[in-house]
Amino acid sequence: MLSTKASHLTLAEAPPEMSSPQACAPPIRASWVPAELTEEVQKELEKCYRVFHYWHHGIDQRASWRLGERILELNSTVVGEPVKPVHQRHCNKSTAIYCAHQTMMPDFIFGCIYKQWFRAHNENPYIGNDAYLGNPIRITATGPTKVADTLAAHRTLCASMDSVTERRSRSIAALNPHWFPHPGRHRDEILPLFRAIVVILDQVAQVDWSYSTEDGRFLDIDKESQRQNILLVRTGEETGLSAPISFQSLQTEALPLARSDITANDQVDVVRTSIAAGVRFLAELERREQAAHPHPRTRWEAWMARQVRMFAKEDIQKAQGLAIERLPNVKQAVDLVYAARRGETLPGWELNYPFNNNWR
Repeated sequence: MLSTKASHLTLAEAPPEMSSPQACAPPIRASWVPAELTEEVQKELEKCYRVFHYWHHGIDQRASWRLGERILELNSTVVGEPVKPVHQRHCNKSTAIYCAHQTMMPDFIFGCIYKQWFRAHNENPYIGNDAYLGNPIRITATGPTKVADTLAAHRTLCASMDSVTERRSRSIAALNPHWFPHPGRHRDEILPLFRAIVVILDQVAQVDWSYSTEDGRFLDIDKESQRQNILLVRTGEETGLSAPISFQSLQTEALPLARSDITANDQVDVVRTSIAAGVRFLAELERREQAAHPHPRTRWEAWMARQVRMFAKEDIQKAQGLAIERLPNVKQAVDLVYAARRGETLPGWELNYPFNNNWR
């Protein structure tokens, strides 16, 4: 879950010059968070709970690649199909990731996309209302094989999602005319960016397991993000965007299309890039649109700040009556505060990506 590398300094381990409770590690007793450290410890705990929130979000997004009931399948009868509840999994996403039948949707592709997306946002992406880059859509053996047909299916998906969200909004409004969604809870919304651009995973190169350590062989996710590639396709529907989408900035990183269904005469704006370059491009679009419409993120950030502050205060209050072993996060926070006061720098709270053990 959470990984922290800061050492747990106790009184017995403290150097002689730091042996008093006032100068070194806290005494292990019922009330072991000194009052003068409360504010600093609370700030450390707020960092801890923010990391936990991101970790939980990552686990949930990975489930969208692994759990069959969460994956929307695209086949030859997609037009006119009844709206499925799984359509709602694509609300509040920036794009849809269409996975061709022959790719088999390998799990490590999620790792490549998620890690590049998280890094592109400086490890502080907007995840309010279950926001994320995009969930996969599996194209079946009878599904569309041409890019143009996939775009047509995407328009149908958007229309189906419009129907779902409209009916849900009417139902909620009928029950409570003053209802407004809590910023930390799911609110169904089809983003303009989702309508405007799609990702197609149409090929997967053989993975490179050459990366190894003394512990064994591992899959280098950063290397695979450069080796594996995707198609980015504009749909032509850019209503609601702050500016049109342009692939001009990707021309230096563009790869051969290698598609027989796309020619220079086709009215399809598409580019093939590595996963790393493509995800960075999409993250830039996300930031651009969030800057143009900042209210959702601003509101979510305020809610998140209140949440982590509340959890931190609750744990500090518990520390007044529970043994230190019962609250390891608080103990870790206290250790970090004392280390900082001694002028030492210890690794803080670190996010473990939702990866397999053999991914790096």
